[in-house]
Amino acid sequence: MTATRDALKSDNYADRIGKILPAELTATYLPLRVLAETMSVSAYYLFSLALILAAFFFFLARHLIKLATLRNRTLYCLTFLVWVVAIDTERLVLEVFQAPVGNVSNLMFLVSGLGTVWSFAVPYMMEERS
Repeated sequence: MTATRDALKSDNYADRIGKILPAELTATYLPLRVLAETMSVSAYYLFSLALILAAFFFFLARHLIKLATLRNRTLYCLTFLVWVVAIDTERLVLEVFQAPVGNVSNLMFLVSGLGTVWSFAVPYMMEERS
């Protein structure tokens, strides 16, 4: 039997969160982010790269990490994008979302709060397999 990262009915919260954490994608993104900083690449291009990685991984997750259900693959990729925003909040808020400078701290607080809520809620949204 091949191990699966889809949620099982017997999984508790910690098991579920461990299965949905986008470690593979984050491990791919972080070196690219560092490289982008050394090359002075804009946050817009970095965020575009994150979207491409998420879309690409959506189709590969079934085979690479045995995340078979459509809902769980979608949640995995969305969680990765939430993490990208959490990692580069200030750059994304200023450059990609083009927030006025006076509202940056408020928007960063809102984005961080939404990321926190998402991270706690996502294991409850996973589709279960028998």
